[in-house]
Amino acid sequence: LLSGFLVIGRGPILQGVMIFGLPLMILACAFWLFVSAGVWLQVTYIILAILLTTVPVSLFQYIVESYKRAFIHDAFSHYLAPDVVNSLSKHPDTLKLGGEEKELTAMFSDIASFSTFSEKLTAPELVSLLNTYLTAMSDIILKHGGTIDKYEGDAIIAFFGAPMDMDDHATPCVLAALEQQMLLASMRKEWKAKGEPELHVRIGMNSGPMVVGNMGTNTHMNYTMMGDHVNLAARLEGVCKAYRVPILISRDTRERVRHKIYARFIDRVLVVGRKTPVDLFEPLCDAIEVTPEMVKRHDRYKKAWMLVQKRQFMEALRLFKQLRTAYPDDGLYEVMIARVEGYAVNEPPKTWDGVFILDSK
Repeated sequence: LLSGFLVIGRGPILQGVMIFGLPLMILACAFWLFVSAGVWLQVTYIILAILLTTVPVSLFQYIVESYKRAFIHDAFSHYLAPDVVNSLSKHPDTLKLGGEEKELTAMFSDIASFSTFSEKLTAPELVSLLNTYLTAMSDIILKHGGTIDKYEGDAIIAFFGAPMDMDDHATPCVLAALEQQMLLASMRKEWKAKGEPELHVRIGMNSGPMVVGNMGTNTHMNYTMMGDHVNLAARLEGVCKAYRVPILISRDTRERVRHKIYARFIDRVLVVGRKTPVDLFEPLCDAIEVTPEMVKRHDRYKKAWMLVQKRQFMEALRLFKQLRTAYPDDGLYEVMIARVEGYAVNEPPKTWDGVFILDSK
């Protein structure tokens, strides 16, 4: 019984010593007693008792560990990078069942005007297009160490920082989004050549404390995230449409990546479902790739935005129009021009704090 207890939860080396070493020691002692003192010791039952306690315990432990590794591998192989799955398989204790609060960065992406072009495609064509898109985007997320939460039609929901801890989860998340947009730009050329729809994708990201873990029932579980910061990431994906930009991040995410990724300020808004204003930023490139022209352009925009806050609408309008003339492909300037023109005709009340209130998700 004692030998069986000693192998519970032990490593393979100690288990091997107990299963093979202890019987050999008993045999050696019995042989020594017989040769030196002429004492015959019956050891058959002793060795048999040791084997009957240690072998089943070790075998049971091996089966349990194998089941745990197979469960983890099957559960996460389609959602995590291979190296993360292998690490979880070897160290299953790092994965806690149930929910836990962790600092994460959530990513929500969605195809713009999906319902419009999906009606023009047959079911096989739509499935083929979606599979091509989802595979390409998912591969990038997994390459950067992210976890795919779920697919909801054409939408991809992912997060960075769980189940494996990441010291910096915001940077790889934003880098993944930038790489996705770059890849989509090249894929659109191929789709255009084939006469297929050219997909444009909106991505929203936010960082902060979130609850993550296996949630659901005893028979149907989903490793997912939830919380207020998750909801904000989902809102930012929708806000991209209002500002005609492909990616938006919150100030919480921007502060985490400010030394590694260059992002321009967009606006301060109040999104649906929140009482606190949110500063919006659009990540543009790696910090080492930023050019003086990009900084100068952003400074001009920020100056115009500050003029709006000071209620100097005509001067702000002039600057926004100059930016539109210089950069006609940037839809953000059209959005701000239309807004400021509205302010010039119908001035906001004196109690207005400069925050733009969004009335839709």
